[in-house]
Amino acid sequence: MDDVFPELMLVAMSGPLLAALLVAWLLIYMKGAEPRSILITFLSLLILLTLAAAWWLIKKALKRADYYLGYYGERVVGEILEPLRAEGWQIYHDVPAQVGKMKFNVDHVAIGPGGIFGIETKARRKGNALPGRKDHEVLYDGQKLMWPWADEQPPKGVQNAIDRAKWLEGWLTSATGESIKVNAVLTLPEWFVKETGVDPRLRVVASSWLPDVLKARRGVLTDKQIDLLARQLEQRCRDVEY
Repeated sequence: MDDVFPELMLVAMSGPLLAALLVAWLLIYMKGAEPRSILITFLSLLILLTLAAAWWLIKKALKRADYYLGYYGERVVGEILEPLRAEGWQIYHDVPAQVGKMKFNVDHVAIGPGGIFGIETKARRKGNALPGRKDHEVLYDGQKLMWPWADEQPPKGVQNAIDRAKWLEGWLTSATGESIKVNAVLTLPEWFVKETGVDPRLRVVASSWLPDVLKARRGVLTDKQIDLLARQLEQRCRDVEY
């Protein structure tokens, strides 16, 4: 979007003027068209098309901002996970997946002594907090995400994390012929996250806590198991550098 945005701006600025001039030129060559009516038509059309182009460009700019926020969030989480490689962990980003015709990605996969983790990243902008809530804090009670401005139920990010972990679990089980357990994690970059209830399906944590969550248990996987699983991910993953 960064590559094409200058072109979109040029179209938004020049398109209405060119279209209005074309209509005015056609009216000039129509019999009975008066200069005043031509001017009124030209100005009216120019204003309407300019407003429409501005609305279109704003939508594109907001979409670009959303894409950048998602990219930034995954980048933050990737940089937090990468140092775990020095402790024997295998880290993968943007793992391609497919169910039927539906394609999607597992944002991050971590394989190490503490097990296998499928990590979903959700980046959200901060907004105005309701009375009694903190503008930097998100609560998860096991059923809903309580953002400063509203409750999210059902929480889309939670279900995405669970679904992607289940897909990864099924794929690794099929690929290795062994029963594989994948732990689902939803992380919210740059937010302070509190789990006020227990959800056996996943953990919802701040991105800065990810290393502690992943290393909470040891001895779940042997070096041989880690190597076997890592080779499956190596074959599937694209080459994404952080």
